[in-house]
Amino acid sequence: MSQCITVDMYNMGVAIITSDADKKAIGMDEHTLGMAGYNEDSNSFYMVLPKKWDEFTVFHECHHMARFINEYHGVKTSAGDHEADAYLMEALARKVKTEIYKRKL
Repeated sequence: MSQCITVDMYNMGVAIITSDADKKAIGMDEHTLGMAGYNEDSNSFYMVLPKKWDEFTVFHECHHMARFINEYHGVKTSAGDHEADAYLMEALARKVKTEIYKRKL
């Protein structure tokens, strides 16, 4: 079963998928290391991440997720003004690191 982190500022969750079984359950190849997405059918966000902590993959996917979540909530960002994405990405990465991978900041 996938785990979930809460995005406090939007009072919503993001499913975190790390196991091969959960990847297969959503129709994804078990070798997929990272992916961020939105499922319109269930109106839910998810990130596929490696089984073991990999900061580069986590940061990369948290960047995508921050952009998706902000856009979903009507927060417009651009190349010249993307501070909202940066703050949300940091919050997501911190939660994934501490809550999913049980690592200290």
